[in-house]
Amino acid sequence: MSSTPTTTVTINGRQHPVKVPPSFAVREELAIAWAAADGNMTTLRRVYAAAVGLCTRALAARPGDKVKLPAYGGDVLAFGAGAYDVLVAQSPDTSLADRVTELFGAGQAVMIDVMESVSPRESEVKERAVFTNPAVAVSTPPVSGSD
Repeated sequence: MSSTPTTTVTINGRQHPVKVPPSFAVREELAIAWAAADGNMTTLRRVYAAAVGLCTRALAARPGDKVKLPAYGGDVLAFGAGAYDVLVAQSPDTSLADRVTELFGAGQAVMIDVMESVSPRESEVKERAVFTNPAVAVSTPPVSGSD
């Protein structure tokens, strides 16, 4: 996991660097919630809002912003609901549809970084894989009483 943000997302017309949380447990909770959403749009809204809120915490710290994201208490969907409310309410001069679309795009970009941070790389899998030589026959002793 890189400490230097490589992804930025746009929220309300402003670019925000993405930095995945240092906690593996939080990243894994996001990944599990995303996988469990299984295309359910209501759940995806919450997961994407949670991902944006947890991975772009600068949203809550920019001077002049009135953004106040809820505290993360270990429940991705509850945090996501609160973050969704805050993030889509920020820019009343744009349509709700545009705000939701922007949040979905940002959430998808953030989730790519999150998923990469919890998934093993191909090189890591190859290093740890133990392969047996298929040319070596494995013999099993006969079971007694089966003759």
